[in-house]
Amino acid sequence: MSFSIDQSLSLMIPRVFPQWIDEQTIIDIFHQQHLGRVYKVSIIRMPDSKKRSYPIYKAIIYFSAWYDNLIAYNFQQRIFGVKKQARVVYDDPWYWVVFENTSHRLSNNDKRMIRLGYQAYLHEQLIVEQDQRI
Repeated sequence: MSFSIDQSLSLMIPRVFPQWIDEQTIIDIFHQQHLGRVYKVSIIRMPDSKKRSYPIYKAIIYFSAWYDNLIAYNFQQRIFGVKKQARVVYDDPWYWVVFENTSHRLSNNDKRMIRLGYQAYLHEQLIVEQDQRI
């Protein structure tokens, strides 16, 4: 079954605490949640505030491939829905509120690499389908 998945969607997490700013950890969480293959995570330190004594970071997540499944489809429907946000549970009960990334863009080279990553994903899916037939 095929779902209408927007492969160009990138995400923004406005608040990431310091203990969760490891790029590989964020990549693994999105994979474990069956959402997609992350190409790149950009972590940006937000300006310090007098109200808090710890730093806050923002993460921008770029995907080389969104998985073609019901989980990713429903997630994107929440992003494009009325509230324009979704949640990703990273350490139950802790979660990130996630929005569509509308401000940060990739270089042409990164876009090229994402296209190659998506093509590789499609080829892997074909191999899996053919393996299942055999």
